[in-house]
Amino acid sequence: MVKNKSICLLFCGLVLTIAILCCGDLYKYIGYFLYSFLGAFLFFLFVANCKIISSIVMFIYFLVIGVQVASLWNTREFVTSLILENLDSVTSIEKDILYSSIVICLCYVILFLIFSFIPVVYKSFQCKKKILLFCFFGYCFAGIIFKVDINRLPFISFFNSCYGFMLQLSYTPDEKMVFKQKELYGKNWVYQNRDEENVPNLSGKNIITLFTEGFSLKVIDKFNSYPNLTPNISSLMDRSLWFNNYYNHTATTYRGIRGSLSSSYQLNGVSHYENIEGSLLTRNTDDKVINIVSILRGNGYHTYFLSAHREGDVFNNYIRSMGFDRVYTAGDFKNNNEYLTDYELFQSLKRIISSGELKEPYFIAVYNLGTHYGEKSPYWLYLKNGEEVNELVNIMHNYDIEFGSFINWFDSDENVKKDTYIILTSDHMTFPDEKYINTFAEQKRPLNCVTGRIPFILYGKGIEHKIINANGKNSLDFAPTLLNWLRINDAYNYFLGCSLYDDKCKYPFEYIYAMSNFFYYNDCKPIIAKGISSKIINDINDFYNFSAAL
Repeated sequence: MVKNKSICLLFCGLVLTIAILCCGDLYKYIGYFLYSFLGAFLFFLFVANCKIISSIVMFIYFLVIGVQVASLWNTREFVTSLILENLDSVTSIEKDILYSSIVICLCYVILFLIFSFIPVVYKSFQCKKKILLFCFFGYCFAGIIFKVDINRLPFISFFNSCYGFMLQLSYTPDEKMVFKQKELYGKNWVYQNRDEENVPNLSGKNIITLFTEGFSLKVIDKFNSYPNLTPNISSLMDRSLWFNNYYNHTATTYRGIRGSLSSSYQLNGVSHYENIEGSLLTRNTDDKVINIVSILRGNGYHTYFLSAHREGDVFNNYIRSMGFDRVYTAGDFKNNNEYLTDYELFQSLKRIISSGELKEPYFIAVYNLGTHYGEKSPYWLYLKNGEEVNELVNIMHNYDIEFGSFINWFDSDENVKKDTYIILTSDHMTFPDEKYINTFAEQKRPLNCVTGRIPFILYGKGIEHKIINANGKNSLDFAPTLLNWLRINDAYNYFLGCSLYDDKCKYPFEYIYAMSNFFYYNDCKPIIAKGISSKIINDINDFYNFSAAL
């Protein structure tokens, strides 16, 4: 027996959901919600006599539905563990996205509260248990007939994402496995390639590495249908050495930058211990996954990082844990400590380089926020045939203009250019939501596969234009390739990647994308598991023990 108002609540919830999905052109998800609400209706028929339990479950159900609809409205996908682990970076998200998410969730909460406090309707709907069981089996049979993917049902999808996220937070490394991984991957060389004639020699030179936020090769106008979208980057590529068919090995920023600098995978995107300021800084550096920061320091380099984040942001403490000599933040350049726009970031970079603060030879990594998912261009808009396309191309165009201004300054200053080289790459590909897929005619990816071709460009004096095929390898190769350029080979490390010039070094990880407990080949094709899982998945899971044991 169930009160009529419970039936009305579910019906109104379904109507609200369909209305929002239709307004957002999300018709293809309506079937999942129809099937989900039907399942909820049958469930509440079973627990009708347990008023407290049914009320609690109903509230949780409506809240989850609200969160999933809000996620669809803004990202065109259900909530993923990737979104959950980046909640601490919510201040980096455009306010329109935050406000719309809050409003949508409130609509469902208010709807639930309205039906909770309206006068009780005494007329009840009663259904015999035999009929309920028959309906339940019919429900399951319909799911099989119509091939409903239960993992795409909003409630189950949300549960799976939360489960994956909680696994990260509760993960405890196995000390025996940590020791085993050190023995397995520890080596005192970086590359075995001896053909140095075809490898640029940057020994002792200054290096500026731009880890552009969420920047795919596809957004560069050489590879899309938007003329002059990124004219400065395209021009630079015509006079630079760059790698084609080069992929990011993980997502998102936390894993991407640390993974590129240390040629490693890590389980956590934002680990629970990274929120404790200074906790990582007191650890013995010998216990960390070795990254190029320590290797460069051991070879006479001074290391710096320029972050667009506000001072006090978790990200900056995370970067400091890698051992940079100094981490510059927005607080070093703005009194209000608001994050740096791309214009302000490049202006700050010019100021740092010109001031003489950087002791040579130096390595400085730079991370921007202007191309972050959901951001809006503060200055420049991109028009195609006189019409604005969307905000995604605007922020890419804006970045290109600010980058071009920096390159013009760099080219005009011979004192800087003679001993300094620029690397343009990315922390990971552009977030592959429907807007990106439709705008750049990209292939649709599985829910948690955020990998694609990204730039890896080297520019500087004496660098000849050359395109090298990376043959589908990924950013695990970034650190060893850079050290190959710098001619630094005698260095103990646990790298999982190889120099892109090295034919002798071969690791299977160069072709594998791993984000938390999701594993794909770099082209997003699923890894075919044999038994419980394939050997490569087991190997990466084993390495997580090491990379988490900072």
